[in-house]
Amino acid sequence: MEYSKGGWCYVTDISNADVARFRRLSNRVLSLTHMNTSMWRDERSKISQKALESAVSLVSNGSGSGYLLPRVRSLSWYSGAVYENSQLLFFVSPSLATFAFNCIGPSDSLRIRTLESGVETLDKLANLPCQLRQILFTWGFGRAAEPLQEAFSGLIRNQTHLRFLSSLIDFTKDTVEALTSSRSTLQVLHCRLAETRDLSFLSVSEILSNGFNALEDLNIVQADADINFASIRPLLACHSLRQVCLRGARIAALYPSEVVAIAAAWPRIKEFRLRSSLPGTPHLHPLPILSVFAKHMGSTLQILGLDFGGDETSQLLGLTRSDQFEALQEIRVGQIDSIPVGGEEDVARYLTALCPSGVSIVVGISNLFDSPVSDISTLKGWSKVRHLVQNPHYIGNL
Repeated sequence: MEYSKGGWCYVTDISNADVARFRRLSNRVLSLTHMNTSMWRDERSKISQKALESAVSLVSNGSGSGYLLPRVRSLSWYSGAVYENSQLLFFVSPSLATFAFNCIGPSDSLRIRTLESGVETLDKLANLPCQLRQILFTWGFGRAAEPLQEAFSGLIRNQTHLRFLSSLIDFTKDTVEALTSSRSTLQVLHCRLAETRDLSFLSVSEILSNGFNALEDLNIVQADADINFASIRPLLACHSLRQVCLRGARIAALYPSEVVAIAAAWPRIKEFRLRSSLPGTPHLHPLPILSVFAKHMGSTLQILGLDFGGDETSQLLGLTRSDQFEALQEIRVGQIDSIPVGGEEDVARYLTALCPSGVSIVVGISNLFDSPVSDISTLKGWSKVRHLVQNPHYIGNL
């Protein structure tokens, strides 16, 4: 092969022996990952369209297949803005089950061309004879343009056995409705909802409540959403849910009766997170709501994430074994620090009585960049609570 401006091309004839060897080897390929990140001369390296067409013609002749990789099950495609994404279609076959697409690039000047290429690719993929089980889709050019959203909806609509869908392209109402094609098989849905008038969190909940009986893992973000129990209530029809993570602009605090209803609807719940994306939200969960979660979800819940307030602390008197968490591994609290100075020890005492030993308190996004604590007197709020829970011998000795 030789490199030219159009990419790598054949410069000599390929022998029949080479073609036969390629056919044998291509039948063994079950997974393909393409990462177009290396630079070659003045552009990203790529195989020319002509070379791919020639390869398909060679392996098809006499075989009746027409596919470069007839048994490929998984295709992961990572590319930059200058790459022709339509070339990935040469590697699709009817056996394809997992499709991961990640298109990124810093150049705004190439955005229109990349968008057109993405739309063309999704349109053609939607009409190919394969039924996908898993789709992971990332679009690295900010908010997706309407043509790409429509093409993505068309791809989803044509899948009837989809089990896993994770996407960073904004879902429109049409995209959510397209999911009904896989309502009996979809198990995992991670998505971001578009900020449009015709798509509310409640409307999404209502669609998912109708026949999505296999759904176990739901993660939805909508930047402008107001999420309350009324908008969550339709999801209680999805009794198979085990992981629920919802994020909106404002989250209304749950009442004890609402927590009880959620626990009854999702008896195998392992992770439950409700988080606000706006700082200073007034809708904080009072700390005693933890006792309600412990009583009704304590045997299954492993991760709980809420925006907590610490103004009210529950007395430990009357706390019974049924009021304690048995499986809880992590509590995630928001970045709102509302515990009054001096009240941290009461909160820590409450949590250590309620939670298993070793439970992790995650404040904000992560604890990854925390430095070791040398002087506990410098800590306050949830950071101090976390340290006390991790070191309960300090409680009562401050």
